[in-house]
Amino acid sequence: MAQMKFRADTKGIGEFLAGREVQKMVRRSGDAIARRAGPKFEADTWISPTQGTSAKGNSTPPRAISGVTMKHGAFPRGSRSAERLQQAIQAGRV
Repeated sequence: MAQMKFRADTKGIGEFLAGREVQKMVRRSGDAIARRAGPKFEADTWISPTQGTSAKGNSTPPRAISGVTMKHGAFPRGSRSAERLQQAIQAGRV
C-alpha cells in the first residue's frame, strides 16, 4: 500500500466546526444533558470567540460549544443539583 501525506485545511476545518450543522449537533447533545439533569437546567450553544490551545499544545479553531446551566442562577458547589448535573454529563459521554 502506498504511503500518502495529508495536510489538513485548517481554515476549512474551522469553518466546519463553527458551521450550522455542527451547531445543531452540539445543541442536541447539550439539550439531552439538560433533559437528563432535570427541569431546572437548560442548554445554551455558542461559537467560541477565539482560537484555543489543546492539551497537546495544538491550536484549535473557533468551534461550536454547548453549556448546561441552572435556569435560575448558579448552585453552590457540592449541592445536590451539582451532583445531578455531573451525573447527566457522565451519562452523555460515549
